[in-house]
Amino acid sequence: MICELVGGYLAGSLSVMSDAAHMLSDCGGFALAILAFRCAARQPNANMSYGYRRAEVLGAMTSVLLIWVLTGVFVYVAALRIHTGDYQIEPDMMMLVSGCGVAFNVVLALVLHGCASDIAHHHSHGGAACARGGSRLKAANGALANGDYGMKDLAAPDAHVPATHARNINLRAALIHVIGDLIQSCGVLLAAVLIKIYPDAKVVDPVCTFVFSVLVLMTSSRVVRDALAMLMQAVPSHFRYRECVASLSAVNGVRHVHSVHAWALSTHHTVLTAHVAIDELADWEAVLHSCQQLARSQFGVASASFQVERYSSCMSTCQHCKQPAALP
Repeated sequence: MICELVGGYLAGSLSVMSDAAHMLSDCGGFALAILAFRCAARQPNANMSYGYRRAEVLGAMTSVLLIWVLTGVFVYVAALRIHTGDYQIEPDMMMLVSGCGVAFNVVLALVLHGCASDIAHHHSHGGAACARGGSRLKAANGALANGDYGMKDLAAPDAHVPATHARNINLRAALIHVIGDLIQSCGVLLAAVLIKIYPDAKVVDPVCTFVFSVLVLMTSSRVVRDALAMLMQAVPSHFRYRECVASLSAVNGVRHVHSVHAWALSTHHTVLTAHVAIDELADWEAVLHSCQQLARSQFGVASASFQVERYSSCMSTCQHCKQPAALP
């Protein structure tokens, strides 16, 4: 980051300095991620009965908003450069610094992706990820194969997180920052080569800032969407809501299931609540145990609460009981 800041200043390149600013936001993202991990590990108390698991969501939102603010600043400066045309570019220095930036970002992305994959894998086993040198990196055609995501899948519109391989939202935010820097560094390198060949094409430097800013905003939008969904207590994208309602209804002794709610405290902690109506002769303890086992083993629910009640014929026509179980 320091090398790119100094080198960009010496080269007169705004795109190189904006790449350094994005690296600064990455450092902030990493610091926020570490802080969020420590907060999430704190035990619940009388004031925070769910603990501090939502800290990781707040950290991810802050990290992404930071890069959006920096992006806005550099777009403004790039617009001024295009308007005035009063700037000079040193293409040799620009090529040297941007080339080093490409190499560094590739290494950083590989290391960070491996740590995120190991955390997602070891979380369900209670192990500490990346604590030892056991991370396994497998690269083929630029894609990593040992995680639940390839790099190209991070910004895919139809991407989803399977229940058994939930990716921590802070690590994903930090990784997206690094990928954005890598894309920008490659573009800056190409721009430097073009300016070296055609000195009059120096306008490519601020134009690159515009293009890379759009790419960064696009790749980070999914993290914001996921974080907002958690804060709004939406049903997690990986949670099979309809299948869960059907499975609970199929438990022996259950006549009706309603008021089913599912939300996520964090990427690794899904909460489920439901009202379960049973037959008059059904053993409520057995039904409760079956529902708990079903929620934890088949749907990856960390916390499940069921209200067991006797079935009444009015439940099948009650409008309140149809919500939200009857929703798509």
